[in-house]
Amino acid sequence: MSICIKDNLENSIALILKLKQNQTFLITKYIKIAKMFGEKKLKYILNELNEIDEMYKQGDENANYRLKNLIVLI
Repeated sequence: MSICIKDNLENSIALILKLKQNQTFLITKYIKIAKMFGEKKLKYILNELNEIDEMYKQGDENANYRLKNLIVLI
């Protein structure tokens, strides 16, 4: 999976989701954050979140601990 953050991504997301003008500010915020992290770190964060999600679904008690650690790393 390749993560590409293009300049026109904000407009594309807004059009696809049919967002109003006042709803697009979060898209801008999240795109800026994604650009800050870079592709490798963003992939790592997404993989960790997927694994934590599976842990929650299975009732693993370590899920909260792992989520807190991820937040500290970010």
